[in-house]
Amino acid sequence: MKRFKILCVLLLTVFFASVAVDFVLDFVSGARMGYTMGEYIVDNELVSREHLYIDVLTEVDKKVLTPNALNKLSGDSVVILRNNVSVIEYADSFAEDSEKHNVWYHALTWLNRLIIAIFVYVIVVFVKIMRLFMRTQVFERKIISLLNHIGIAFLVLALVSTAWNFGRTYLAGHLIDVEGLAVNYRHCIEWSDFVLGLVILVITEILSQATAIKEEQDLTI
Repeated sequence: MKRFKILCVLLLTVFFASVAVDFVLDFVSGARMGYTMGEYIVDNELVSREHLYIDVLTEVDKKVLTPNALNKLSGDSVVILRNNVSVIEYADSFAEDSEKHNVWYHALTWLNRLIIAIFVYVIVVFVKIMRLFMRTQVFERKIISLLNHIGIAFLVLALVSTAWNFGRTYLAGHLIDVEGLAVNYRHCIEWSDFVLGLVILVITEILSQATAIKEEQDLTI
């Protein structure tokens, strides 16, 4: 049991570390870029619509394979192919065209808020589970119930995140046409969240059956 509790503490530490890297740092980076872009727009009296981190496929041709950067360590020319890009366009016509897709913008905004809400819920439940692990036995119905909730939450998070990725990629494909780049849907599905949710549900089922066996043994004794 002591070994199990140590593993729980390690799991909690790794979990929060992943949250800091995947969520907090990305949020801070996006906020800084948004603030800088906002200052530029205000200073120059521009109108802008922004699409962050769009997955694209670079159309490979001789022009693309032309060296476009320099490796300062070796002094050699290198080719950088773009996979994820941020597209910021400053044009009245683009803004007017964007107004036709306001429903999409509102839908993406609410999906984004839902993702944040689910993420916060997962963190709260996860902390509760770790605290119960540290104080009580593993085979408790309350722990199993919380694990089931967190597994379902990850599946819902995967579905919502996938919908959000498809939505923003679809919108970008209808508003942006840049030579040499093609919008790509291959990274839209959040496979990691799907897998994590299913793994947690499988573990929950194993614990549930083990708890039922333990309760039967206790009654027999």
